[in-house]
Amino acid sequence: MTAPLDLKGPPSAPAPLRPHILLVDDNELDVELTLLALTGCGLRGHVSTVGDGQEALDFLRGVGRHAGRPPGLPALVLLDLKMLGLDGEDVLRAIRDDPALRRTRVAMLTTSGRPEDRACCGAADAYLVKPLDPAEFVRQVGEVVSMILTARRPAQEPGPPG
Repeated sequence: MTAPLDLKGPPSAPAPLRPHILLVDDNELDVELTLLALTGCGLRGHVSTVGDGQEALDFLRGVGRHAGRPPGLPALVLLDLKMLGLDGEDVLRAIRDDPALRRTRVAMLTTSGRPEDRACCGAADAYLVKPLDPAEFVRQVGEVVSMILTARRPAQEPGPPG
């Protein structure tokens, strides 16, 4: 399901963001809706899509069928929480536990607003509950992507308490 897509926002969009984003979702309709939302919010960049958690980790680590991908990490991972096999919670944990990946920005995308689902994703940079209204989804995706990509990361991650 890996399908890179170069997004071209509207020509009138002011100072568009041009990041590389990895979209991880096992639902084709949600992938299409998210791609439309990214385009609709004026994003101009490159989006790679993968359909499951293990493939997401392979992509990020540049192994398996992703061994030949261009070097570097995506500026943002949009990660579905509920997937078969390795789910979004497992992928987020693996990203945060891997020294080479832990600074990768991750936004969780889900239809679940349950407090226990939100709690398991505390290490994510953002948690977006997909609204039913497509226009609202476009607005929220644009807001989250812009916020995450323009925020600065600390120069050094805090270490464990000593």
